Amino acid sequence: MKKRILVSGSIIKYPWGGLRQYLLAWLVGFKELGFEAYYLEDVEWEYSCFDLTRNMMTSDPSPGIKSLKKELTPYNLENNWCFVDHNHQVFGKNKSELKELLKTADTFFDL
Repeated sequence: MKKRILVSGSIIKYPWGGLRQYLLAWLVGFKELGFEAYYLEDVEWEYSCFDLTRNMMTSDPSPGIKSLKKELTPYNLENNWCFVDHNHQVFGKNKSELKELLKTADTFFDL
């Protein structure tokens, strides 16, 4: 059984190229080392996500989610992520799946 590692950062709320590459390098690197790797992110307040196409802060995480899924797809990680917004709405996984990930993780790596 593979060890499960959770990586947390700010790819969805701040989907800038350099930050995204930095965080994805850790996630993909852990997968390449044999871990079952997942990306987790949450926000605590409204208007905490940056929309690159509109050049503004928003509460809508969908631009960042779309970008993340595109980046994860070549590594077969497109389903290994979860985002929790300021209203505690969960994207990518449901709440019970998120609880299970947190409960069964061998390591939590916060970037």
